[in-house]
Amino acid sequence: MGFIGGKLPLHHCPAEGEEGFRKNIEELADMRARVGKEFWLMFDCWMSLDLEYATRLARAAQEYGLKWIEEALRRMITGVMLPCAGRCRRGC
Repeated sequence: MGFIGGKLPLHHCPAEGEEGFRKNIEELADMRARVGKEFWLMFDCWMSLDLEYATRLARAAQEYGLKWIEEALRRMITGVMLPCAGRCRRGC
């Protein structure tokens, strides 16, 4: 079909702690095993992460050849972090 890659939804948000983080990386590892090394994989985060989580995610995902992380960071208005977009399972 000519697809060179695909986006994965980030199912687990920072509010889910280490268990959620681990599950996100496990889902990436599972998909990488299914599609092979040449297929581009990207995470779509729906502006749900803070800088620390996004950085940890990027570092952990390097092993699996993640191409990019889309809309990782929450928006800030006048220095106040807005809630995430509400698409994670906990709806943080």
